[in-house]
Amino acid sequence: MRKFLVRSLFLILLLSAGLSPAQMPGQPANSFVSGSNWHCSSGYKKSGNECVNIFEP
Repeated sequence: MRKFLVRSLFLILLLSAGLSPAQMPGQPANSFVSGSNWHCSSGYKKSGNECVNIFEP
């Protein structure tokens, strides 16, 4: 039970700092982490090291 409380507190601290436990250095905005790679969120495509909106000209 104590281990669960410690992990929960750690997660709350991460989220309150604006971080997600699934972030990595160099990860661009509008992306998510899966395994050891980042992928662009829906509505965005990878362009170099960033995710760009597919609906903008």
